[in-house]
Amino acid sequence: MVIRILLILALIVTIAYAVRNRKHTPLVSMATLVFGLVGIFCVAMPDITTAMAHLLGVGRGADLLLYCFIISSVLMILNLHLRLLRLQGTLTDVVREFALSKSPPADVHEPAYIKIGNDFS
Repeated sequence: MVIRILLILALIVTIAYAVRNRKHTPLVSMATLVFGLVGIFCVAMPDITTAMAHLLGVGRGADLLLYCFIISSVLMILNLHLRLLRLQGTLTDVVREFALSKSPPADVHEPAYIKIGNDFS
């Protein structure tokens, strides 16, 4: 019984965090809110979770939740990886623009002369 209370409290904190940050990341906040509410439902009524697992061909409700967690984790990792690649591309573009804006114009440099032979005379 104590673990249920702790899990529900943790999920309520997660839901509060999602609601608080809904303006910054609306899609992630909505997904977190839905997962939090489903999580509270699963913690409060584990028998229904087990019945749903049997309908889907899974032995236990805990196994079903584990499978759902694995799938959602892989999707989140993929999302973060794609976001990181996009940010790296943006950073590369910004640094390139900055470097080009700080370089002197091409006509300012004196031409480089190449000396051929020895200069010992």
